[in-house]
Amino acid sequence: MMTIYHNFQFMPAEKGQVPVTASGFQHGYGAFTTLCCSLQGCEYFEAHQARLRKSVAYLGLSFPEEDYQSIILRLLKENGFEKSRIKIMIYAGAGQTTQITVLPMPFSPGPFAPVRLILDSEKRGNLSCYKHKLISYAANARFMRESEQSGIETLFVDYRGFLLETATANLFLIRDNAILTPHHSLPLLDGIIRGELLKIGSFGPFSVKEALIPASDFGSFDGAFLTNAGKKVIWASSLGGRKVDPGKYHDLDKMFRNVLSSRTGKP
Repeated sequence: MMTIYHNFQFMPAEKGQVPVTASGFQHGYGAFTTLCCSLQGCEYFEAHQARLRKSVAYLGLSFPEEDYQSIILRLLKENGFEKSRIKIMIYAGAGQTTQITVLPMPFSPGPFAPVRLILDSEKRGNLSCYKHKLISYAANARFMRESEQSGIETLFVDYRGFLLETATANLFLIRDNAILTPHHSLPLLDGIIRGELLKIGSFGPFSVKEALIPASDFGSFDGAFLTNAGKKVIWASSLGGRKVDPGKYHDLDKMFRNVLSSRTGKP
């Protein structure tokens, strides 16, 4: 029986209830973040909390001032996890209330198989909601389910034809010694690992920078990878049907993982 933290108390997951009149239930009106935590602390906790706080404010909700790290530590111990993916959700309850749920989930250490990247045929509008992790997640969840079944990750494109991100990860493309990621001014999420790689700026001969990348250039890059807080780095094996060799970036991948493991932001 899993223990969760729900409505400001610990309880069995089976006891967690959300009123059917809650806007969080009816409209997906809320925000979340997912982070990797262990008994030694959470990775990039301050960055996750700051982004979640920003998203909650965007929705006009109050941010519950809880000791989240202590809550997470207790959840790990009570569920017998040494390491876990933790999902923190803050959403509108019934009336004017704000509800909170903290869920511990199994952690997969990888390694993760390379994915095939394709372009979405639809275009994304320039809406500010795409800069937040909102629990109204049906569109992304559809692509997540398709990816689990096929190993194909779909890249979103904005209405002007610029590359954006996938349903769960930020995009990086490699040409020669340049590593490019779509510019933060575009309608996409400012991912935690994305921010770390940009902050570091260079890995050996490779430089990391933002750019406006036309979708028409997608197939011309030498390689690509995705990043998110759970898997860190996921390499691509094809770009729009053209095969690329992720193995040629073995040393670069090792540099990424060494640097990211030393900058986890644990307390």
